[in-house]
Amino acid sequence: MALDPSRIRLAAIVGHVIFLLGIVSWIISKGQFGVDFAVFHLGGRSLRADGYDAVYDSAIFQAELARDYVPGLLDNGPSATSFISTPPFAWIMQPVSMIPFDVALWLWLAIGGVAVWASVRWLGLGNRAALLAFVSPAFINNLGFGQSAPFVLLAGVAVHKMVEADRKFAAGLIGGLLIIKPTIAIGLGLWWLMDIRRWYPAVAGAALSASAVVLPTVAGGFDPWRSFADAMTQRVDVEGDFQQFSPSVPEFLKLLAPGASGTLTLIFWIVAAAAAAVLVSMALRTWRNDAAVLSAAAVVATVVASPHLLVYDTLLLIIPLAVAVNRGVLTNARTELLLAIFTCGLALGPLFYSLQFDLIGRGVGLEMPTFVLCIALMVRWMVETPAAEERTLTPVVANR
Repeated sequence: MALDPSRIRLAAIVGHVIFLLGIVSWIISKGQFGVDFAVFHLGGRSLRADGYDAVYDSAIFQAELARDYVPGLLDNGPSATSFISTPPFAWIMQPVSMIPFDVALWLWLAIGGVAVWASVRWLGLGNRAALLAFVSPAFINNLGFGQSAPFVLLAGVAVHKMVEADRKFAAGLIGGLLIIKPTIAIGLGLWWLMDIRRWYPAVAGAALSASAVVLPTVAGGFDPWRSFADAMTQRVDVEGDFQQFSPSVPEFLKLLAPGASGTLTLIFWIVAAAAAAVLVSMALRTWRNDAAVLSAAAVVATVVASPHLLVYDTLLLIIPLAVAVNRGVLTNARTELLLAIFTCGLALGPLFYSLQFDLIGRGVGLEMPTFVLCIALMVRWMVETPAAEERTLTPVVANR
């Protein structure tokens, strides 16, 4: 039986409204608007003043964060909010931290909005798609926390466009910049390494640009990276706590085992990486000569496998959506169905989980299962696209 389009649209709207109200109420009640950008800003400031040891010392960092940026952060004890980005990210944030925080935050958000608009237009989508991006849970969540997702999206789109143009080395040069946030490059890394015979220029380009980005942080030795490694070792224990509003496999598994040990958390990460590898392998078998689709699959694999990925990072999913739209695979009705499924999963997931948690101390989240359902629908529609229709679509550059 066909679904009523008006009911699908209503479900998508209701899901958006519930999610957005939840985010806004949380930010207001916690008084933590722009908290993630505050972490970035303080990271750059601490590096300029006291070096990497101060950046990665969570006790010192949280004390300064509570004193100068987020009053009340430590009212209920130690916080999980600390600097967990790579040393190059802190290095890049140094000039940003020279601007007063309030001014820097609004500039960051405004430039991020431009980055999203530019990304959507570069992908060949219209103004309606840009509007949907700006009201999406991912973008609103990014606004609330002051995250870096719009800039990651722009970098991801640049890699995607280079891939489409069969400019492998250039794609690698841009992709290597993601060493700043390596959890967002998981899919790319899997794809290029699993098809190394075709993509060795991209791997070489990524190694070159990543080395250039890392160089300033190792000019005086590897102490910054040791401090980062120590901080991440401690973070594994924190990551054992469950995290909602995430469609990634590791976060889903942690809902089943809240407070998981560091070892179990690492096992979750390995399982997720294996799932992503299977996804990329299937994409390579099905669309081996379709670089655009493989690029889209790499984005999906990243969302599946990332050990730390929240709603704002799902802005990257604009890339596979654009591929499907440009191929004529996504009609308005199908797009609305995907939005309804995904946003309702995000909106209702926390409530669904909390009911289970109150009863048995753990539960199943909705965020990842609804995302997997969206992936399954997309794959089905891509495979079922009639050959006659494919001939009218955008030409595809083969992986030569």
